Amino acid sequence: MSESKGGKAEGMIDKLGGKIQKETGKATGDKDQIEKGEKDLAKGERKANSDSSKD
Repeated sequence: MSESKGGKAEGMIDKLGGKIQKETGKATGDKDQIEKGEKDLAKGERKANSDSSKD
């Protein structure tokens, strides 16, 4: 169960990092950074969701 919580926390961190990167990219007009932020956000979403279903 602690592995599940750890994975969910990692997913939440990835989501937060992705949001920050995406918004920074929007502010600076950097399309590559926006795209990477979206990918990190999606990766975090998958990680958080897949680990929460293991509980």
